[in-house]
Amino acid sequence: MQKRTIQATVYVILLLFDTKTKTYVKDVYSEATFTFTMYADAQASPEELVTARMIQTRLTAFFAKQEALPKLQAQYPSLPDFYIGSGKLFSQQVFFAEIPDPNT
Repeated sequence: MQKRTIQATVYVILLLFDTKTKTYVKDVYSEATFTFTMYADAQASPEELVTARMIQTRLTAFFAKQEALPKLQAQYPSLPDFYIGSGKLFSQQVFFAEIPDPNT
């Protein structure tokens, strides 16, 4: 086991719909980069080490802090809350990179 730092860059598209009329409003594109540090097998790939649940937890926190979302909710008050687990997430693409330990 060795200390490993994995960077995950997530590209997300949210489709926004008006809940009253069920009409499409717009797409919202976001990019987020998260860093995960863990002790893990040196042979394991970053994709094996960073789970979907780990990414979803970080995404939920990321969207909760987004300034754009309260603005969108003010503009479209009938939109639902933006929670990743509720099915409003249209697509997600994740790219992984290992960050080398500067001490080695």
